[in-house]
Amino acid sequence: MAVRRGKRAGCSPIAPVFALLTIALLMVVYFMAFTVGNSSMVSRGNQKLELTAHIVRMKTERYVQCQSQVQLLRNGQTTVTQAKEVVDGTRKNLETELELLKSRNELATQEVEECKLKKKELSGKQQEGTGSTQRTPFAEEEYQRYMAAIALINGSSRVGRQSTSDLLTALTREVEKQKKLWSESVKLMSECNNAATRYSVVFDAGSTGSRVHVFRYNLTIEPQNTTPKMSLLPFLQLNDELFVQNHAPLSKFDNVHDAAASLTDLLNAAKTYVPHSMHACVPIELKATAGLRRIGRERALAVLDAVRRHFQLGPFWVQKETDSVRILEGYEEGPLAWLTVNYLRGALGGNANSTATILDLGGGSTQIVIHPDDAKVLENQKKFTHEFHVNGRSYLVYQHSYEGNGLHAAKEQLLSAVMAAHASTKEAIPNNNNDNSPNTDNVGDNAHTKTVIDAFPCFPKGYIHQETNVSNIKDGGVSPSMEACVELFRRYVVRKNETCGSDTCGFNGVFQPNVKTASTGPVYAFSYYYDRLKPYMESEVITVGGVASIATRVCGEMKSMEEIKNKTEEKKNGILKEEMECFELSYMFTLLHHGFGYPYEQELHIAKKINGFETAWALGASLVTLEGK
Repeated sequence: MAVRRGKRAGCSPIAPVFALLTIALLMVVYFMAFTVGNSSMVSRGNQKLELTAHIVRMKTERYVQCQSQVQLLRNGQTTVTQAKEVVDGTRKNLETELELLKSRNELATQEVEECKLKKKELSGKQQEGTGSTQRTPFAEEEYQRYMAAIALINGSSRVGRQSTSDLLTALTREVEKQKKLWSESVKLMSECNNAATRYSVVFDAGSTGSRVHVFRYNLTIEPQNTTPKMSLLPFLQLNDELFVQNHAPLSKFDNVHDAAASLTDLLNAAKTYVPHSMHACVPIELKATAGLRRIGRERALAVLDAVRRHFQLGPFWVQKETDSVRILEGYEEGPLAWLTVNYLRGALGGNANSTATILDLGGGSTQIVIHPDDAKVLENQKKFTHEFHVNGRSYLVYQHSYEGNGLHAAKEQLLSAVMAAHASTKEAIPNNNNDNSPNTDNVGDNAHTKTVIDAFPCFPKGYIHQETNVSNIKDGGVSPSMEACVELFRRYVVRKNETCGSDTCGFNGVFQPNVKTASTGPVYAFSYYYDRLKPYMESEVITVGGVASIATRVCGEMKSMEEIKNKTEEKKNGILKEEMECFELSYMFTLLHHGFGYPYEQELHIAKKINGFETAWALGASLVTLEGK
């Protein structure tokens, strides 16, 4: 036994060397196989990643397109035929995605098969060395990972196909739903279009409150659609108007939702007035004027957005979301008022020369709109033009809004100028001992008034303007004078001598056609013209010379401030501030004669209403909406 052990011990030095060589050889072979296999796996991995990225991109694009199409369907901006085309396109995309998924699965399957071969090879080498035995658990783990991966891929593919199928089903249902809604809409629109009565809701959001106008029209005859764009306006006969107002301007609310809620009572009044069956047919709009502009653009837009959402919850038709609820620009007010006046006069569609010029005097601005007999006077003056299309006919009008030249703004402007002039120079008191009577043909030209802060000729004797301290108290005060007041307005507010780059100008450097020759139609003046002149008029028509006579008489007969204060009866003519009458009437004459250039003999129709309806821009806005412009 001892001898045998000695012999085996003598062979032992060769065995370790052979084992080491075998292990080394196996490691080299394994490393080379691993490198080649790994390279192949990396290549297929990259392919799989690219396929996956492509699939993700396609799914994302299809999802976005699908969502967009659903939104368009809900908004009524896509026909059912167009939606069907989208569904067909989606089906083709799904087929392409399925092919990509199959390709990705094939790559993954190849990796799994290679993994199986590696496992088999490594298992066969188990008895040849410790290194190969240690690699077997690693291969087993790889195999399990690949099997899990292929299961995940197949599962995700099924989930993807299922979610895609669900999305396609949802879209198909949406199409069917929209087909039904579209059919109902067509029926409703047919009923709306065939209705003999039309309604329009217009909100006027002003600086002192909000007002709602609900106009009711009779469709006199059914218009024959003989032109591509048939005008409805000639067939609309206004027969009634609901008017409701509040004294809560949108600009006063800190919370935009409270601002929108302030319109609820007005909205409810409109809903009650319009028959329930017609609600969905009736367009609703809100236009805000200068009051909302003063609170700043960002806040104003937030208020308007809240109002828009409030309207969308109601039954009426928010026809164009961004246009239906917005700020009305100054250059729009005049043309809409022009449309109102000429519609009420029945002048649209007739002789072009029959259209009226309109003069609108507000508190902050004044507008003039002229439809010239010859459009050539407006050549190269696009900034000052506005065009209407009625019954296939075009009306190109001159329009301008003089911001800061409204009745109250003009007075403030003059008082500020008087203060500034007094601060820079000391001027003499006007010579009131001139025995020459004023020549009314050249009113203001011969007035020798100087700017004196304490002898202001537009105020009654003894009056002190608290905000500016301009007064008429020096030496008991000067007699109020229309001529002297007009001269001050001409010097500081209505500056006719400023050039405008054209042969004909209005005032303050603004282009304007010559009112004496541009139009032969009548002139309508309203708003503050009506409020201040009507109490002194015997008829609906007055000349510019008549305005001068009224102003001269009122200024000349003006009592002292002490007498005005001591009056116990209601102030005459309903004027809230009798002490301002001379001031305001003098400005009106200045504006008409020295500003716009109307001669003394020009007749003015002083109108608040025509045929029982107010001469306001709201009716013009309603007509534009019904026309679909």
